[in-house]
Amino acid sequence: MSAAPASSDQAEDVADCAAFWAGAAQVFERNPQLDISPDTTRALAQEFRDIAGAAGMSAQDIAGIEAKRTADYRLLHRRAMGSDAQSRDIVERKSGRCEGLLPAPGHP
Repeated sequence: MSAAPASSDQAEDVADCAAFWAGAAQVFERNPQLDISPDTTRALAQEFRDIAGAAGMSAQDIAGIEAKRTADYRLLHRRAMGSDAQSRDIVERKSGRCEGLLPAPGHP
């Protein structure tokens, strides 16, 4: 896959991944006992913001998507860390979809 999504729908999906990882970072910041670094998830969120911007989305549009969705993703991550198997499944599927939107290694 190229570094920039081919369509505006894909660009919105990429911005949604930024919100997904931003929500994760907020959860991991508040739970330092977890083995997951909030720095890693913040970096992923930024990478998705950069890809969405390269696809032509404005910083304002990306921020708007994050503002609408980060809180929901934060709750989803919190539930997934608990005993909610359905939330864990959703997090795993969303993680996989987001990973599929990243450029292949060695591609800008």
